Amino acid sequence: MSTLAADTITNVAGSSAGTTITIDKDSTYNSEGTAVTQNLVQSLCKHWTRVTGGDTVADSFNQSSITDNSGSDCTYNINNDMANANYSNSFLATYDNNTNPFRTLGYFGSAPTASAFRTHGFYDTTMATNDMTISTVATFGDLA
Repeated sequence: MSTLAADTITNVAGSSAGTTITIDKDSTYNSEGTAVTQNLVQSLCKHWTRVTGGDTVADSFNQSSITDNSGSDCTYNINNDMANANYSNSFLATYDNNTNPFRTLGYFGSAPTASAFRTHGFYDTTMATNDMTISTVATFGDLA
């Protein structure tokens, strides 16, 4: 086994276009206290999206499209599929920050698949269908 130690890695031409570094799926890193070793690829976020106004993608990573089913009911279509439907999502949503600040966003309507999941935002006491002002999702798990 070889060890590479460097302060800076640049591409051969030295351009500002960046350098591509490829890591293997078995690449590991030491925890902050160096007590444990973690898999680097496993720990990365594989998909995320920030949506405004119900169905307008403000920014995203690995998001192919969003289907606005109705009001706050949306389907997030993942560009590069997950390995299976056993991934984890983190959700956050808000609607009308001044008078109705609390929204809950969660799975809705159909079970997640490797390529998509459906969510619905609602108040704590009602299944109101208004579009959310801002919603964000992040997906963690194995890519196909």
